[in-house]
Amino acid sequence: MVLLQAVLNPRLRRFNLKKRQQIRKQKLVILHLHQDKYAISIQQVIRVLSTLEIHGTFNYGHGLIQHQGETLAVLDLGVLLFQQEPELTPNYLIICQSHAGEEFAIPTHRLPQVLDVAEEQFAEVPPSYRQGPLGLALEKVVNLPEDQVLLYLNLDQLLAQAVAPSDPDSEEADGGEG
Repeated sequence: MVLLQAVLNPRLRRFNLKKRQQIRKQKLVILHLHQDKYAISIQQVIRVLSTLEIHGTFNYGHGLIQHQGETLAVLDLGVLLFQQEPELTPNYLIICQSHAGEEFAIPTHRLPQVLDVAEEQFAEVPPSYRQGPLGLALEKVVNLPEDQVLLYLNLDQLLAQAVAPSDPDSEEADGGEG
C-alpha cells in the first residue's frame, strides 16, 4: 500500500500543478459601498490617491478634481446608483480610465483592496436584477467563498449612465401618459 501511494503521489502532484496553471485569474480592485463590495478590473485603474478637494456641484453624483494639471470628473457611486446624499469628504479617490481613454475618479472611504479571482467565479447577472439602479453598469457577479458576492462594474457603462440625462420628473410624466 505504501509503495502504491509513493507511485501515485508524484503523478497527482503533476496533475494538480498543471490544473493550477490552467486556471485563469483576473486582478480586481475592490471598493466598499455600504454593506456591498464592488469590483473593477485593475487594468482600468491608474492609481489610488489620498483625497483631493472636490469642486463643482456634487448633488447628482458628479464633481471635479484637479490632478497633475488635468481636470477629472468625480463620480460618486452612492449618489449615482442609490440616490444617496453626496459624500463630499472621501478618504481616497480611485483614478480610472474608460476603454475610450477618459480618466475619472471614484471616491471611497476605505483604501481599496486587490484580489485575484479565478474566471470561473464570474457569473451572469440575473435579468431581474438588471432592472435595479445598477442597470447596465453591473457586468457580472463574482461568487466568492463563504457565500460572498462581488458586484463587478463595467466602467464604460457606468460612465455612460453618469453622463446620460436623467430627469426623474420626466420619467414620471412619461410613465403616467402610457
